[in-house]
Amino acid sequence: MMTKIHEISALISSIPNSNLVDIPRLQVYSISQPTQLVSLVYTPVVTLVLQGRKRTVIGNSSFEYGPGQYIIVSAEVTALGQVCHASKEQPFLALSLSLDDGIVSSLASEIIEWNISSEAADGFGTGMTTELELDCWKRIVDLLSRPEELPILQPQLERELIFRLLVGPQGKVLRGMINTDSALARIRKVMAWIRANYTISLSIDSMAEMAEMSLSVFYRKFKTVTALSPLQYQKQVRLYEARRKMLIEHESAARAAFSVGYESTSQFSREYTRLFGAPPAREIKKMREKIAVES
Repeated sequence: MMTKIHEISALISSIPNSNLVDIPRLQVYSISQPTQLVSLVYTPVVTLVLQGRKRTVIGNSSFEYGPGQYIIVSAEVTALGQVCHASKEQPFLALSLSLDDGIVSSLASEIIEWNISSEAADGFGTGMTTELELDCWKRIVDLLSRPEELPILQPQLERELIFRLLVGPQGKVLRGMINTDSALARIRKVMAWIRANYTISLSIDSMAEMAEMSLSVFYRKFKTVTALSPLQYQKQVRLYEARRKMLIEHESAARAAFSVGYESTSQFSREYTRLFGAPPAREIKKMREKIAVES
């Protein structure tokens, strides 16, 4: 297994500008030094580490994973992420594939014997990649050196990898995406509603009704999937949107705070600092300086 991991790493390292690849839904990460713990938002994705180590914190759950291990996320969750081990000589290398709901669902429909539990699994998990999964990753990466073959082979290889993940050790994380009536699917529906209506006051009762669950079951399953309560999830959605408005649209902290639903700028500043590690103005200045250096 490690031989194949080294082969994939060597291929990625040999390609200039490997962070920008022309394979749909695939992202290659190469980071040459450890990073601080930073806030991020996961959409459904699987990320395989090839070299170095990374730490991810979702709610009260903390994972550290290295070569041959992966994290898989089946719902839109907020997290903290940190590259722990990386250097110029041995950078952190990882492959990340965004998971397409349609592909996951169509694959499931082709599996004749399939027992899908309606229980909501955690919306995330980590595991050790299998030989069959790793073989799929390698054949996908091989396409980086043969771009003319991409239109024909990439869709087949992506489907094969997702199939291997579905039937693999962390397949339970994905299975809730398959059945539109599953607990995970219903929780994701509420999460999407929160993201679309983050400025208004939440009614837990109405969200539980939307999910077709009792209040206690809804609250428990929502926290199982996201590691956050509905109110905490809304708060983080608001803070990320405020950050985007300040960074991209150059809004002031006060204007951004009010536009995402905060009534108190002091409360906004406290909660922003707690999530992003610095007050709004200072953190945005740091982000702009970082972008300027990297561009």
